[in-house]
Amino acid sequence: MIHSLRASDTVAEKAVAAFLDRFLYTKMTDFHRYTDKESQLHGKDVSFSYGSLKHVVVDEKAQLHYVNRPLPTFILEINSRDKSGELRQGWFYDETKETQYYLLIRIRATTENVEKEGQIESADCILVSRKAIIMRLEELGFDQNTCQAEAFALRQNRGERRYPEQAKGLFYLMRTSTLSEEPVNLVVRMQLFLDLAVEVFNVTRIS
Repeated sequence: MIHSLRASDTVAEKAVAAFLDRFLYTKMTDFHRYTDKESQLHGKDVSFSYGSLKHVVVDEKAQLHYVNRPLPTFILEINSRDKSGELRQGWFYDETKETQYYLLIRIRATTENVEKEGQIESADCILVSRKAIIMRLEELGFDQNTCQAEAFALRQNRGERRYPEQAKGLFYLMRTSTLSEEPVNLVVRMQLFLDLAVEVFNVTRIS
């Protein structure tokens, strides 16, 4: 069965946002949450200053479908299909995105289907530079052009996974044919993000 998860994602995203606003972002200065659609379409969830970081624009990425069972990887969207079936650029390499940093979020909660902020018990968060991720992939010989070519080959072959020779066990490409968007994602091991992290936060209700 082919379906979309975007509607349920929106409810969970709002709950996660409320939790972070209450228990993480109070540690930041110059904090602002973008609520207008235009900003969010440009990869802007929040901005803040923290330590040496000044007024940085952050896109929150949470493992919404793996609450209480965190994966050892995070995905970077390379491309997907819109409602008309046309292929569109994924958010990772999209030059219209103003994202400077990602906040990668893994959640523990009283339910696996989070709908309210009060259901969230804690969140492990990694703050990592978008530019640093791109540069690290390039150092491995996997730049944007190579990635797009590999993603195209995956679609052409109707495959589900593709393991580029440059990956060195750190990432692979995956096409999800069970979703209407049929995204091709770069699935990256958590260690790569941890190696590049600016900060790692364990956010609890008493933190």
